[in-house]
Amino acid sequence: MSYPTLSVVRNISVGIVAASVAEAHVYVGAYRNTNVGVEDDTFRCFTVDWEEIWSCNAGLSPVGIVHHPAGVIALAWGIRKSGGYLYRIDSKTGDVVWRRKLKNPEPLAPTVIRDQVCVVTDHNLASFKIDDGKPVWSYPVDQLSYPAVAWPERSAVLMGQHNGVITCLDAREGKARWVRKIRGENGIVGRCGDLLFGAGRGGILHALDPDTGRVVGKAGARVWSNIVADGQRLFFQTAHDNEKGYRIGSVTSEKMEPLWDVDVPLSYGDATFSPEPLGIVRKQLVVKTSTGPLYAIDVNKGKLSWQIPVDDLQRLDPQVAVQGVFVVVNGNEIWMQAGETIYKIGA
Repeated sequence: MSYPTLSVVRNISVGIVAASVAEAHVYVGAYRNTNVGVEDDTFRCFTVDWEEIWSCNAGLSPVGIVHHPAGVIALAWGIRKSGGYLYRIDSKTGDVVWRRKLKNPEPLAPTVIRDQVCVVTDHNLASFKIDDGKPVWSYPVDQLSYPAVAWPERSAVLMGQHNGVITCLDAREGKARWVRKIRGENGIVGRCGDLLFGAGRGGILHALDPDTGRVVGKAGARVWSNIVADGQRLFFQTAHDNEKGYRIGSVTSEKMEPLWDVDVPLSYGDATFSPEPLGIVRKQLVVKTSTGPLYAIDVNKGKLSWQIPVDDLQRLDPQVAVQGVFVVVNGNEIWMQAGETIYKIGA
């Protein structure tokens, strides 16, 4: 296992908490600690060289950003308050097109499906028109583990809830097409082409009929994280042990046959983090941990390609131990923010 090259791209004066990359621009939710200790929360737009184009005041902590041809859709959530805002922002100017106040929103990225955007607010998955921000429908939910999953070709929105229930909604009306209880808590949903998968956190992987939710197959692998797919394979955390460590594994999407399992080294010999796969870049599965260390796994060989340990990150910036790092995965590029510096990660 090698150590990747880190190239300094630019220093920026804000900390990134959410990001979306589209059309050669990086849209981020950011904060900045002022001299009086007040966080200055903003939405910002950068070029892929990290030169700032515009900034828009958020007022609350930005937690989720997605992109739509009509503009940027962003969610700001009040950490110490019970409210938040859903925004549509002009992607060229940074002007707010509309803003809708939300009650008790969950800090999850919005889900865009065609001309609608969905967020969890006040114990409902609520849909709003992207054009003008007007509500379309709402559906009562338990707390969600991950953002809802859009399936535009089927006009469907899928979600896994903390009670282990996986639900498929008609995106046009917000009515349930089917509901499936999966053994375990923290329901997880994954898509791979025309195939649908579900699991409870720590439970086995299930293949589900997308029309009925019926279980049509099971794998021996257990799922402890979100699911990343590349068309023919699924990638997720397969082992979660506070003493023995963690593993990232891969199975085929068609028959859910195991391909490989990789140990992810612990940080300082403890288990204070849990690895989450972020995406695939240059045939490498990028894995981030909550306390900082980054890993890349060769998706074909099932071997660790490179690692950036937490102690090396702390040499870049001492605050990494407290704040961690923010990683942006975009096509063939991987960027990382440590402190106020943006680094480009090479092979």
